[in-house]
Amino acid sequence: MEVSSMSWFNRFARGGRSSRSARKSNTRRDRRLGVETLEDRRLMSVAPMASASDLMAASREAKAFMADPVAAQAPVSLLVRGQPVHSLDLHDGDTDVVLGEYLLQARQTKPLNLAGVYIIPAEGSASLALSVSTLSFMGDMDGKSWNGCETLLGTGVPDPITGLVHIETAGEYWLRSSRPVRTQVVADMNDSLPGGMLGVELVAVDAYTVRGQQVPDEGIYFTDSDPTMHLLVEEHATLGIVVNGPASQVYATDQQDAVLANVTYAASEAELLKHQYVLVEAKTPTGEALAGGIASAMKGVELWNPVTGRTVYGVRLTGLGDKGTVMPDGNTVSTYQVYRFDDILMKGGTETWQVRCDFVGGSAIPDGTQFRAWVNVATTAQSTCGILPATAKYDLQAVEWDSGKVVETDLEAGALAGNLHAVAAPHLSVQELSGPAAGTAVANEKNVLLGRFEVRAEVKNVLLTDVHIVASQGDLRNTTNWKVWFDTDGNGSVDTICGTGYYFNNPLVRFEFVNGGIVNVKEETVLYEIRADVAGSLMPDPRLQVSISYIAAETVDRGTALGQDQITLTSVPQTLLSFVECGSLYVSQDVLLLDAQQVLAGGQSVDVLRVKMTATEEASDVTKFTLYVLSGQEGAIDRFELAKPGAATYFAVATMANTGMDYVPAGYTAFTAKMQSQQLIVPEGGDQTVIVRVRPKSEDNGAWPNSLIQPRILPDAVISTMTGRGAIHARGLDSSNTLAGNDGTATPGVGTVILGRTDSGPNQEIVSAENLLVMSKLANVVNAGPAEDVLTAGVTEVGRWTFTAMTNVNTRMGVDTWEWDAGTIWVHMANASITRSSLTLYNMANANMSVSTFDVLDMDGNLITSEVLTGDFRLWFHDISWGIESELHSGEAMTFALRGVVADANINAAVDSVLEASLDLENGFLWTDWDLDTSLTMLGSGLKGVVNSTRRTN
Repeated sequence: MEVSSMSWFNRFARGGRSSRSARKSNTRRDRRLGVETLEDRRLMSVAPMASASDLMAASREAKAFMADPVAAQAPVSLLVRGQPVHSLDLHDGDTDVVLGEYLLQARQTKPLNLAGVYIIPAEGSASLALSVSTLSFMGDMDGKSWNGCETLLGTGVPDPITGLVHIETAGEYWLRSSRPVRTQVVADMNDSLPGGMLGVELVAVDAYTVRGQQVPDEGIYFTDSDPTMHLLVEEHATLGIVVNGPASQVYATDQQDAVLANVTYAASEAELLKHQYVLVEAKTPTGEALAGGIASAMKGVELWNPVTGRTVYGVRLTGLGDKGTVMPDGNTVSTYQVYRFDDILMKGGTETWQVRCDFVGGSAIPDGTQFRAWVNVATTAQSTCGILPATAKYDLQAVEWDSGKVVETDLEAGALAGNLHAVAAPHLSVQELSGPAAGTAVANEKNVLLGRFEVRAEVKNVLLTDVHIVASQGDLRNTTNWKVWFDTDGNGSVDTICGTGYYFNNPLVRFEFVNGGIVNVKEETVLYEIRADVAGSLMPDPRLQVSISYIAAETVDRGTALGQDQITLTSVPQTLLSFVECGSLYVSQDVLLLDAQQVLAGGQSVDVLRVKMTATEEASDVTKFTLYVLSGQEGAIDRFELAKPGAATYFAVATMANTGMDYVPAGYTAFTAKMQSQQLIVPEGGDQTVIVRVRPKSEDNGAWPNSLIQPRILPDAVISTMTGRGAIHARGLDSSNTLAGNDGTATPGVGTVILGRTDSGPNQEIVSAENLLVMSKLANVVNAGPAEDVLTAGVTEVGRWTFTAMTNVNTRMGVDTWEWDAGTIWVHMANASITRSSLTLYNMANANMSVSTFDVLDMDGNLITSEVLTGDFRLWFHDISWGIESELHSGEAMTFALRGVVADANINAAVDSVLEASLDLENGFLWTDWDLDTSLTMLGSGLKGVVNSTRRTN
C-alpha cells in the first residue's frame, strides 16, 4: 500500500505529539504529526492537553510493557526501540553515514510485514533537505551481527519543504516476535553543508498482518532515548602556495622564457586570484644598483602554466615604492621591481605556474648579475613583498569562484623567495687531452689519432663552427684525409664523423663541419678526436705533433658569434708521431718447446716445431714461410703443414715444389709455403703461434728407418722478392710495403724481419729437436688391471699393461712389426714384502712362458741382491723378447703382466700396506723395428712418462 507524504499528513492530523519530557521518560504512547495548514510549510503539534489521570495510566502501562512486553496487556502489535549511535562530524560529500538506529519487533506471535517508515528532522536539527541527498533504511535481516545491517530495505529523499522522508521497502520483510530486527537510517551527505547539528527521528511505521490488514497507529509503540545529534562541518575554500625551485641556473644575457620560480597553488575548489604580487630582485656582482633598473634588464614578465599553456602577464607597477633600490643586508644594494598579476583562475586541485621573463641582452646586465622572484602569499597586511616593509598594498586577494567569498591562506610569511639565478654571457671551454708522449705509425695507415679534445658549453647551447690545427713539430703533409670524430652517446668513445679538414695554408689544416657546425648542449662535455691517414710518401721530417690554433663558435638560438674572450682554449702537448715505411716482424721459437719424436713413416702429421711471431707498428701479412732440412733428410718428408693453435686443419702447406726457383743455401733442402690470400696475419702488438707438423713419407715411397727429421728456419739477413732469398717474407697490412731483412746490427731498423729472437740484434737460427723416422711404433700403453685391489699374501699379480701398436703401411719387405726388448718397472711396496725369485714377466696370452732375468736396483741405481724385497725398488727386465712373445704386428695389442709371491702382506698390523707397480716408458726401454730382412733397435718407447697399474692395499 503506497502512502504519499500528503496522505500521511492527513492521516495523522487528528493526533497529537507527546512532550519532550514524555519521550525522555519512555512513556510516549502516541506520536502524531499535525499540520495547521500546508501553506505554513512547517510542522506543529495539534494534540489536546492530556489529563493527569491519563498520563499516570499511560506511565503504568509503559512500565509494565517494558518489564515484560509479551505479557503486558496492551493493544500493541509492533514495538520500535530507538538506539543511540556514535556522534559524528559530517563533511561535504560523506557517504554511508549512520544517523540513527532502531530495533523493530512484532508484539504478537504472528509476523508483521514491514512496508515503510517515516523519518523527520530531530528537534534542533538542520534541514534534511539542505543536508542529505539520500536516506537509506538498512536492516540486519540474517541475524548475523558481525556483518552489520546488510540488507537495503529501501531509500528515500527529503521533501524539499517539510524535510519529511518516506521510505518504502523494496520487498517483503517480516518482523517476528522471536527476535528484534536491528535497522539503521544511513545518509549520503550533500556536497555543500549548511552547518549546525543534524539528527533524525523515526516517527511512523507502515506494517501489515499476514492477512494484509494495516497495523493501526495505536498498535505501534515507540521507545527511544534522545536522537543522536551530529555536527555539520561547513567547508571553506583553502589555498596553499609553495615556491619550489628551480635550482639555481645560469641564464644567458639574452635568454628567452627564463624561469625565476616555480609556484605551486593548491586550491580546495575553484578560486579566482584577483591580485597576485611578485617582486623581482637583482644583485650585481659589484654590489651596486642595476643601471636603468629591472625594466632595463628584462621584459615579458609572466605567470605561465606549463600543463595548460595558460599565460597571465604581469603589470609593472610604477607607483611610489613599487620600484627602486634597497640595502636588505645593510651592505649590498638590491634593485627591485613589483609586478601585479590579475584574475588567475584556479580550477581546484594542484597547479604549478612559472614566473618567467625575457632578458634583454646587451650591456644592460653586467656579467654575473643575480636575479630572483619573491611571491606574496599572505592575505593580510603581513605582506612584505620580500624585501620591502610590511604593507597591505601587495596582499594576495583570492575569492571563491562560485560564492565570491574571500579566501585566506594560512601562511604567516609575507612572501616566498625563489632561488638566485645568475645571468652571464655564453661561454665555450675547449680542453686538449694529453696522450702518450710518442707513438709510431706506418705509411698508408688509416684513421691514425692525431689529437683529442673536450668541448663544454656554458650558459646556453653553442654551435662549434670552426677548428684549425697546426703542426707543433714535424710536417702536416705526412698525413692526409683529415677528419673530426665526436662522441654522440656520451660513452667516452667517438663514433661519428662530424667534420672534414683541408690543407688551408702551411702549416694549417682547417675543418668544415657537417650542417655548418656541431651543437654542444650546455652543461654537457663532448669528446672530439682529430684523425687522419698517413701519406704513402713521407716528408724528409717523418714526424707530426698537432695542436689547436683557433676555435670559432656561435649561439644556437640566435646565431650570435662568440667573441674570443668567450672561448677558453687550454692546450697540452699531443702525441708526437713518428712515421715509418712499414712495421717489423719478430720470429722466434715458442717458449713451449717440443721434445724429440718418433715419427711413424706413412703415418699422421706430428708436431715438430712451434714458432712465435710478433708484429710491431702494424699488423704483418706473412707471404712466405720456408723450412729447411739438411740435405739427405728430405727423403723422409712428404711435406710440412702449418697450423694455428686450436685449429682443426692447417692453413698452409710447405713443399719442395713450392720452393721453385727460390734461392736455397748449399747443403739444405727447402720446403716453402707461399701465401697471397692473407692466410697468416700477425696482429699489431700481438703474438701469433704457428705449429709446424711433418707429414712423413712411407717406406714404400722411399723413407728409411732412423732417418733424421729436423726442420729449421735459417737466419739469412737478406730478403729479396726477386731471388726468393730469405726464410720469412712479409708485408705491412696497413702500409702494403714489403719488410726488409735484418741488417744484423744490434739495433735493426724499423720495417724488418728479425729471426730467432724477440728483441733487437742479429738473426739467429730456429731449429727443432732431432726427430727419428720409424717404420713401426707404439700407439699407447695402458693399465690392464683394476684400478685398486686388496693386497694378500701368496701369488699376486703385481701389475698388468696392454701395449697397442699403431697401424703402419710400411710393406716394402713385409709389414714392419714392433718388438719389446727391455723395460723398467718401478715397484712401490710399504709394510709388505715380496720374494725376489718369484717375480716373473709374462705375456697373458701364454702364461707358460715368462722372463725371470732382471736386475733389482734401488732408487739410486745400486744393485739389490736380497731375496725378500720391500720398500721402493725397480726391476730392469732385459732379453724380454728371448723369453716371451713380445712382437706386435700393425695395429695389434698385447697384454703383459708382472707376477710374484707376497711373503708378508702386513708386516705391522697397525700400519696400512701398499703395493703398486709402474711401467717406465722412457728410461731403460728398448724395442726393435723388424721387417723381413732388416732390424733396428730403438731407445725409448716414443711415449712419455710412466703407466701405473693396480694399487693394492691392506
